[in-house]
Amino acid sequence: MKQSYENIRKIHRMEKENVELVRIDEDFFDSLPEFVLEEKSKLQEIKNSLDDSIVRKLNNIKTMLEDIIYLREKKIINKAILKTKNNEDDTKNMTLEEQKIYYKLVNVLYNYQKLAKGPFEGEQKEDKKTVKIKILQEVPKFIGTDMQEYGPFAKDEEIEIIEPIAKIFIKKNMGKDLQ
Repeated sequence: MKQSYENIRKIHRMEKENVELVRIDEDFFDSLPEFVLEEKSKLQEIKNSLDDSIVRKLNNIKTMLEDIIYLREKKIINKAILKTKNNEDDTKNMTLEEQKIYYKLVNVLYNYQKLAKGPFEGEQKEDKKTVKIKILQEVPKFIGTDMQEYGPFAKDEEIEIIEPIAKIFIKKNMGKDLQ
């Protein structure tokens, strides 16, 4: 689609007003070089005249396009972050090029999160093993080594609990292994 100053202004206004990405034609970014070239040629034609409205218009176009790209980048980055948190894909109103950027960002963010979670992953897998024990005395509510809340437990109650906590109970004669 051939671009116009009015269309760019409309897209710019809508991107600023909306949290979501605004729908643009798939060829929007591809059509910009031709449009800008036409506007520059108009500038050359009237260069010697006193009319500086074309110069202002060209500067406005440049500013609006930079702003549109910045706003869309920000929205795409936010959508990529949300994807890594809630695993919901939202590529609505993205061009194909923007979708490629989005998926690359999602991949980078997943890899980054793996770095942050890496040292704890082995620990979590290790802690998942449970042991069945019999409680030998009353135990009040407490926070376990995995930062989860446990209890309270009554005397003679049979429970299944993660291995590190079970070992502590057995060592302190608070529980008896039933396996």
